[in-house]
Amino acid sequence: MQRRNAKSKKTETGPRGIVDLSHISRGSDESLSTERQKDKGYVAPVEALKVLVAILLLSLALHFVKDGLRAKAPPAENGRMPKKALFTRPKRGLLSFPGNPNHEDGHMLLKKPRDWKTMGYHDYYHYFDCFPLRDYTNKPVPTVEDYEFLRQKYIDIVDPNWRFDDPVPPTMGYRQGKVRGLFASRDIEEGELVHRGGLQNDVTFPSDGLAWKEYIFSLPKNYACSVMDWQWTQWTNDDAGIKLFLGLDISSLMNGSARRGKLEGTPNVLPKRKTSMNYYALRDIGKDEEILTDYDFFETKWRDVGLGVPHKPTDKRTDDEWRS
Repeated sequence: MQRRNAKSKKTETGPRGIVDLSHISRGSDESLSTERQKDKGYVAPVEALKVLVAILLLSLALHFVKDGLRAKAPPAENGRMPKKALFTRPKRGLLSFPGNPNHEDGHMLLKKPRDWKTMGYHDYYHYFDCFPLRDYTNKPVPTVEDYEFLRQKYIDIVDPNWRFDDPVPPTMGYRQGKVRGLFASRDIEEGELVHRGGLQNDVTFPSDGLAWKEYIFSLPKNYACSVMDWQWTQWTNDDAGIKLFLGLDISSLMNGSARRGKLEGTPNVLPKRKTSMNYYALRDIGKDEEILTDYDFFETKWRDVGLGVPHKPTDKRTDDEWRS
């Protein structure tokens, strides 16, 4: 009996000795098989489906996050990606203008191209795409904060020892209008001094042009374009030759009598000499009348101040009209 029972009992010899397997049923064999599959890296279909769904949901979430970041970033314009925003676009002042009508990049800094040191004035004007702001009929009026920002950048980049006067010129013979221009705040008589220039609010740049270029690239796009519209070249009394000037007060908003070939009126203020920056009334000017000068009164010599190199303007104006 004992011998028969021993034969009916299943045994298996392994490295650890004799193992009794008679108690394992068929169901237990399946359980053991499943455990072995897991040990070998197999996953049940339901578990695999869960992992796949999780991966798809994660990929979808990353896709939406990436699209959101791309929507916030301004698109490239002619291969020029803005470097960064100094601050968000305000509701008033120079940065309130969106810049290019298709891209709200007026408050962005642009990266320097490789040839930024050899580019001239007109190349800069094209690179910053200043034409939309130039041609906009209702240009934003600069605020005191705008002037303070431009002045501080001049001190930081060009001349750390420079000190400015008050934002409003001392003559007080004119005011800044609701539109971009200067208008008489009272009746002005012929021959009266309207604007006393050449003071601490009219800054200059070294003749090699490099400091000016550094200054321009330190400014958001709308500031840079405004500076390029406000500056001029002029002979001086100190035998230093022709210099590049920039007015950083409301005198910079004095419009010319001829705007892009269209006659807006005759000049009513001009300096008495080519080397002077004092503007006198050429006739009686009534209160609230716009004050106009002549932009061609001073010679424009970009090459003499380090800003004149061969250029290929895409604007419709000719080289003579560029006054290079």
